[in-house]
Formats: sequence, structure tokens, C-alpha cells
Amino acid sequence: MEFLNEIAIEIGKPVTFYKCVVFFFELLKEQLIYLNVLLSRPSLIALSCIILFLYCSSVGFYIYGKHLKKKLIKVQSWPTVQGVVVESEVLGSTNSRVNSNINSTTYSAQIKYTYTVFNKQYTNSKLNWGGRFESSSKEQIQAYADMYPVGKELRVYYNETDPKESIVDIDIKGNTFIY
Repeated sequence: MEFLNEIAIEIGKPVTFYKCVVFFFELLKEQLIYLNVLLSRPSLIALSCIILFLYCSSVGFYIYGKHLKKKLIKVQSWPTVQGVVVESEVLGSTNSRVNSNINSTTYSAQIKYTYTVFNKQYTNSKLNWGGRFESSSKEQIQAYADMYPVGKELRVYYNETDPKESIVDIDIKGNTFIY
């Protein structure tokens, strides 16, 4: 159980979380000793699998959040240049369901900007950390696209070692999670 203690210290979670994890593994270890008892209780196997899945998912989200946080700290030190929006439009994609007459349309904003670094022009469409913003509401997407009209000047953060990598808004959006 030493590795669990190291994980608890690494992730900095409360001791109560650590105790729950230890309890789960102790319970699992005890049940594995009595394999015939475990195999006779399918509900316990299912519960153990669910708990293990939730725990692994939590660790995965934590690791992903740490990666994003490190990237955010790094990007905040990137140099900036002026950029200009060169394309701003709303795109619609119709999805039809199999064996149904129901069609749904998903809208997204296609916004591209250009910027120049060391006399070389680059074009990118990455505005923020949240990724591509999509919705079934055309009005919501249009309002978002209206924030970036063609010709609008932007502050562009770019990677010095790879200037084609850039971002405009370094703030964390609501649809992005960071621990």
C-alpha cells in the first residue's frame, strides 16, 4: 500500500480520499483471498469495477488538468504580436438519425486570424483553450462569431520555437477543466 501513500501525496487530495482508496483496495484484497466468495457475488464484482473505473477516470482527469495548467503557465510567457481576423462565419452541419426522419443541425463558428512573426505570415483558428465551440442554437454561435468580425485586431500569443502555434485568449473558459 506504499504506492497509494505516494499517490495521495502527489495528487494532494485529502486524507479521507486516500482512506477510501485504501479501504477499497483492502476490501478487494480480502475478497481476492476468498475467490470463491467473490465469484459467488456478481454484484460485488460489478461494484468493484465501477469504483475502479471512477477512480481511474479521476486520476486521468487530474493528469490532463495538470498538463493544461503547465501549458497555460508556459503560454503566459509567450511573446505577443498584433493579429487580424480574416474570416468569421457560422457553419452548420446537419446530422440525420438512422431509421428516423429527425434531423438536427449543429452550428460552429469558423474564425481565422493572421499574424506576422519575423516577416513570415501565419494563419490560425485557435482562439482559446476550450476548443471548438458548437451549439444547436444558431443565434448563440452567431453572437460568438460577432465578437470576432473580419478586420478586428487581436493580441496573438505565439510560440517562439514554433511560431505557427498560437492562441488569442489565454483565459480558461467554463468548458475547460483544470485542477
